[in-house]
Amino acid sequence: MQLTKIIVSSLLYLGVLAAPSPAVVVDETIVAADAVEALGFSKKRDDPNKLFARDRVCRINGSGRVNCRTCPRLSCGAPYYVQGGSSYNFDCAANGECVTINGVTNCIWDKLVNEGCYVSAYYTDSGCTVGNLGYC
Repeated sequence: MQLTKIIVSSLLYLGVLAAPSPAVVVDETIVAADAVEALGFSKKRDDPNKLFARDRVCRINGSGRVNCRTCPRLSCGAPYYVQGGSSYNFDCAANGECVTINGVTNCIWDKLVNEGCYVSAYYTDSGCTVGNLGYC
């Protein structure tokens, strides 16, 4: 008799475990493509030649403000600036106007992802090279 009770109670317990759980409704949020771009992702994901290339976070050398220009030339406007000692997300590097600062000449300009402006590579750390970023 007790064996029957144990078997029946075990089967009932297993039946409860095997029953499907009620459906859970999750609120789905749709994110627009523009919102994703605003987070700092670049268009490298669309270029087959840059399939595995990634944006790079680089530190700005020094402690003052550095102009971020609309093109890789000193004659271009500078609607933005970057702060020395801070880190920023860079997308690629471009050849541009050569700039000589403290006797060091540099012709490479690094492009910020979010603002799309250029900072002379003289001001970016050693991790922000053409080899790491690739050309724009």
